[in-house]
Amino acid sequence: MIRKLKKFVNLPYTDKKILLHAFWTLIVIKVSLKIMPFQKVWQHYNKQVDPRFQETSDELMVEKIAQAVDRVADNLPNTLCLPRALAVHKLLFERGYHSELKIGTTRDTNGAFIAHAWIEKDNKIIIGYLDNLPTFSAF
Repeated sequence: MIRKLKKFVNLPYTDKKILLHAFWTLIVIKVSLKIMPFQKVWQHYNKQVDPRFQETSDELMVEKIAQAVDRVADNLPNTLCLPRALAVHKLLFERGYHSELKIGTTRDTNGAFIAHAWIEKDNKIIIGYLDNLPTFSAF
């Protein structure tokens, strides 16, 4: 724990800011998903970027956001794909980036139902990549 704290303290200010924002966003989303139906949560987070807003093409920022959410989520218990995807979607939106939440289903080799959420931007998976993702039917 102390090693992680030292690592955090030594990060550049912008990286700290992104990590803290990712932490807060994930906490709010996890609580929201616990107390509200998904439809209500999605209505709140599914906002479209204003078309008059000029999106930048800062791929490094997109990558930093996804990495920050993954780093924070890895340290929060039971933070699965849906809260991660919603957090990345929200953080990208706040910076003027358009992204798409994808939710898909498939069956494993035993026939059990599996659901997964991921984020795509410009047809590229930003967070939530799985090797068997092509077997998921997105809806």
